[in-house]
Amino acid sequence: FFKIPIIIGFVDFAPTPPNAQTPKKMFKFTGSVFHPTGKSGHSELSECIDSNLPVFSEDIVEQSGAKTFFACGYEYFCHTLYRRKNKRHVYEVLQYTKPTKIYIDFDCARSDVAGGEVQFNGMMSDFLNHCVEALDEYFDDIDGPDSIPCVVLDSSTEEKLSRHAIIQVTLDSVLSVGNFVEWVLNTKCAAAAPIVDTKVYTKNRSFRILYSTKKGRDAPLQIFDIDTCGQ
Repeated sequence: FFKIPIIIGFVDFAPTPPNAQTPKKMFKFTGSVFHPTGKSGHSELSECIDSNLPVFSEDIVEQSGAKTFFACGYEYFCHTLYRRKNKRHVYEVLQYTKPTKIYIDFDCARSDVAGGEVQFNGMMSDFLNHCVEALDEYFDDIDGPDSIPCVVLDSSTEEKLSRHAIIQVTLDSVLSVGNFVEWVLNTKCAAAAPIVDTKVYTKNRSFRILYSTKKGRDAPLQIFDIDTCGQ
C-alpha cells in the first residue's frame, strides 16, 4: 500500500529527529499564555500557530462544537495552567507539519464487537505489537520492540469502547504517522481495521489531553493498564 521508505524513512526513531533542535529550542518556554487578538484576516488557530508555541484548544461550554485556541510553553501548561482548571475540556492541536509521536485512536460501539471488551483489548494489543515490531525491523538503533514505550489512555463508556495509544517514537509529521498506521493496517494487521480510526490524521487535529473530558460528557481520559489486555 505504502512503500516502507516513504513511511519510515523520513526520520530516525529517536524522540527527537536527527539533526533537529531539541524541544526546548524548537518551542519557546514561557510563563504566560498567548491569546489570539482576532486580527482581521486571521483565525484564532492561525494566530496561535504563528506564535511558534505549542497550541491548545478548549471546548466552549456555551456553544455546541465550538472551540477556543491558545498557545503556551509545555512547562507552563503542565505545571501551572492545566492544574488550575477545575473543568477540563482541553486538547492539544497536532500541527500537521511538525514532528509528532505515533498516536492511534481505537474506538467502536460495544455492540460492534462480539467478544466484548476482551476481544477489543486483544485487537488493540495485536495492532500495537505489529507497530513496534515494524519500527524495530526498520530502525537499526532500536534495541528490540520491548524497548519502545507505549502509553494507552481510556475514556470508554457503557456504550462505547475508546482508547488513545501513544507510541514513544517521533515521526516528522502527522502525515507520516497516518501513512505508517495505514501501512500497518494494510500489510500487518487488517483484523484491527474495525477499531482503528484513520480519520484522525488531518490538518491541525485537536487531540484530547489526559484527564480531560469532552464537553457535556463524564468520561475523562485515564491511564489504561495495557498489561491487562487479553485478560
